[in-house]
Amino acid sequence: MKQLTSLELHHLIKEFKELINSKVDKIYHPAKKELILQLHIPSKGKKILRILPNLIFLTKKKEEAEKPSGFCMFLRKNLEGARLREIKQIDSERIIELLFEKKEGKYFLIIEVFSKGNIILLDKSKNGKTGFWILTISTSAQKKNIIFSK
Repeated sequence: MKQLTSLELHHLIKEFKELINSKVDKIYHPAKKELILQLHIPSKGKKILRILPNLIFLTKKKEEAEKPSGFCMFLRKNLEGARLREIKQIDSERIIELLFEKKEGKYFLIIEVFSKGNIILLDKSKNGKTGFWILTISTSAQKKNIIFSK
C-alpha cells in the first residue's frame, strides 16, 4: 500500500479544515488497524473520517464492528459529544493532532500516519499519565500511561 507523503498530508489537512467545530457523534473500531470517527458539521450534516495505517480520508461509508474494542469504548467515553476545535500537522511529520473540547476539558487525538504509527489520546497537558490509552496500529496492542512529546 502506498504511504502518504508529508506534503500530501499537508494538503489533506487543508481539506479537513471543514471539520472544525464538528461534533463527534460516534466512534467505530471495525478492524484491528482501522478507526472511524463519525462527525456532524452544523448545517452540513454527517462526515466520516476513516483512519487506516498509511491513510486518512473522508468517506460516506462506515463499517461497524460487531463488538466495540476496549480502545473504542475508551475513545467513546472521552470524545463522544466533543467538538473538534483544531486539526493540524505536527511540523512536517506525518503526524496529525486533533484538538477536541468538552465541558470536562480538552483532549488531543494524535494520529501517526505511517505503517507502524499509533493513535494516542492525551489530556490537555499532552500527557497520558491519567490512564489514557495508545493504540499501536501495527499490532493493535493497547498500553496505558503514555507520554507524548515532540
